Amino acid sequence: MTDDRERELTEKEPDKLTTSELLQLLKLRHTGDEPPPCPVCGGAMSPVHSGRGPTKWACTMWETDPDNEGKLRRKSNRRLLDDHFAESVWYQYVHDEPWVLELVRRVESWGAVVGDTSMVDI
Repeated sequence: MTDDRERELTEKEPDKLTTSELLQLLKLRHTGDEPPPCPVCGGAMSPVHSGRGPTKWACTMWETDPDNEGKLRRKSNRRLLDDHFAESVWYQYVHDEPWVLELVRRVESWGAVVGDTSMVDI
């Protein structure tokens, strides 16, 4: 759905988009993907590498230790860089752009202030 909407919006020339459509496109383009659950066990994924390029996520080998509050312990049957880790790797290519998203939020709030909920061109 999101990809279809983005494709539909980008087929128009930028100056042909309404303010509402332009804001929607900016949100689509600058909101990061949420990491999926681990494809092996369904558990939570954790970032294992970030920097230039995509962020690498994988299933964590750690879990909360119920016997030691605030501490972690290694999950049973898990080793560093085991097959489970390798099979769970996921790359995040789009990251949240908080400055863009904040600008979009502010512009949308201007429309609400002046009573223009359709965000007709400003």
